[in-house]
Amino acid sequence: AADATGVTLRTVTLREPELPEALASGAIDLALGSLPRLRAGFYQQALFHQAYVCLMRAGHPAADAPVGRAAFQSFDHVRVEAHGTGHAQVEEHLARLGLQRRVRLTVPDFVALGHVLASTDLVATVPERFAERVCGALGLRARPLPGRALISVIHQFWHAGMHGDAGHQWLRARIAALFGDGRART
Repeated sequence: AADATGVTLRTVTLREPELPEALASGAIDLALGSLPRLRAGFYQQALFHQAYVCLMRAGHPAADAPVGRAAFQSFDHVRVEAHGTGHAQVEEHLARLGLQRRVRLTVPDFVALGHVLASTDLVATVPERFAERVCGALGLRARPLPGRALISVIHQFWHAGMHGDAGHQWLRARIAALFGDGRART
């Protein structure tokens, strides 16, 4: 608000298959996220890298111990579907590691996940930046996943038609400054 009085932002949720056309048509200006199928044919800038972690309530029986393979597989899990995002890589990564989860609840997104975890012994595999936001506020703990870490890169994507637009350049720079980890490249 201080940097651009009068600017209004609107966020929308689109599934990954809809993004190329929405960007090309100008229906949306930027796509943000881990969107592996959107890389070709669009400008992109890496904003930050993050690992996935195991998230649980602070009073969970395993909250103060390392999470090994056997413990991870013995937990009751919440699976976040987050359709239309790169979050599906979680399932692929766990399968490559030979880790199976006993899924007791599946949710469509992250909106209420922190509250679910705070009041149950369920655990979830989530991006570390999400975990950082909800741990203190909801009394949750994050622990590294067993095995090789899953690293996700969050990008901003835009169509060539917007590349030289001054307002668009300003918006991309603000997003990189606010959310980037300092290693961002175009």
